[in-house]
Amino acid sequence: MSLFGRLKQLLFGRREPLANQIEQVGRDALEECVEIVCEYSVSNFLATFEDEDPRTLKPEAVIYDENDRVDIQGRLELPWRADGVSGKDLIYVAPPVELDFKTMHYHPAGGGMTIALAPFAWGAASIVLPSSYKEVMTTWYKDHFNYEQTAVGVPSKSLHYMSDPEEFGDPATGPTSTAYQIDFGTASPQAFWELITRLEAAGCEAVLITTISDEDS
Repeated sequence: MSLFGRLKQLLFGRREPLANQIEQVGRDALEECVEIVCEYSVSNFLATFEDEDPRTLKPEAVIYDENDRVDIQGRLELPWRADGVSGKDLIYVAPPVELDFKTMHYHPAGGGMTIALAPFAWGAASIVLPSSYKEVMTTWYKDHFNYEQTAVGVPSKSLHYMSDPEEFGDPATGPTSTAYQIDFGTASPQAFWELITRLEAAGCEAVLITTISDEDS
């Protein structure tokens, strides 16, 4: 199934859900799953640097340009953090393999935003929405990005990166969706749920959290 076909199935109900792939759950189950994914990823991330020399390594380093100004990325002009910096070298830590669980589908009984939570990597999450919600996403990112440099083994509790929005689908033949790629870094689950709260307040009806692989693109 194509990426957009999967999004339509999960977000818009264009096809019957596959019973062996999707599990209807309550909000508590979603919160527990997000906490487990976060803890699993952050602990793996911190362990990567535990034997490194703190005199030469800057973990979760905010990137600055040649004029010592905060470097900004993309059309959204957002700051970003490298996983680490050693000398002039940027260090990338590959996210651990995603935890395997059925896609969780939550729809509040009294109405509200539908949440579909598929296996995803905390450091390489894809947030898929029915439209861009660019202002909500940008403001949320800036509110959960901090500039403090922490030591080895001490999480910054900051987001690392968010991409520009990417649109999927053809408006002439059906609904489109917009995806953001987000590295949650060592941010807490509270940052994740703050995003969900802001999207719902802005009128977003559905969100899919997953990791879009090259095969899905």
